[in-house]
Amino acid sequence: TNGASCQDNVGSSSCTGSWSIGGSCAANCAPQLSFSATSGSSPEGNSGNTNYIQVTIQQAFATSSAVTYHLKTDPGTADTSDYVAVDADATIPAGQVSTTYNIYIKGDTISEPDETFTITLTSTNPVLSGSNVFTATI
Repeated sequence: TNGASCQDNVGSSSCTGSWSIGGSCAANCAPQLSFSATSGSSPEGNSGNTNYIQVTIQQAFATSSAVTYHLKTDPGTADTSDYVAVDADATIPAGQVSTTYNIYIKGDTISEPDETFTITLTSTNPVLSGSNVFTATI
């Protein structure tokens, strides 16, 4: 279902817990989540966890209640000695269409080539649409 056509109908007497299209109830018209970009990068830095890669999670339309999603980092050529691992739920606040989440990078003075890891977006409702994997380069 096209998210742009959907309307949040949570709390109405006719469509409690679902969404509507043109006034008709449509449980499959949940806000569709995705990353706004599929990749990003950050310098590693020489110490601490001050640098970060920021991901933006977006949905097709604003809802009257918060939308929960899950983010999880997975190692690639970079591992958890290079970044702060994430395996957590977060939310897009009610009335908003997007939110950001920072993945912090662990700085060191070791000279090394660029390394990558992935961040995966999951959700059971709303549905995922578009990209749900983000490749991070440090």
